[in-house]
Amino acid sequence: MLVAYCGVVMVTVLYAGAIALQAMFGLDPAYGVWIVGLRSGLYTAFGGLKAVAYSDLLHGGASSSPSAPWPPRPWPRASWASCSRPCRRSSSLSS
Repeated sequence: MLVAYCGVVMVTVLYAGAIALQAMFGLDPAYGVWIVGLRSGLYTAFGGLKAVAYSDLLHGGASSSPSAPWPPRPWPRASWASCSRPCRRSSSLSS
């Protein structure tokens, strides 16, 4: 079961990377799968699993951090009173 799960995950990651390369550079997905696979394999072989663990930690921390400022600012209050008739461009804005 674990082998099947790893196979499904690897296929998904390789194909998703190939689709991203196709969208960015117009590269054929078959070549994209090879590029993503070889790059990942070389990165793991030369950097070791320690490099992979550190990069996963860095990317996981960056993707889970909020991109909005903290503390959140309240949204400005919207009021229908300022728009009692259909909103049209006023003459003062069209200059």
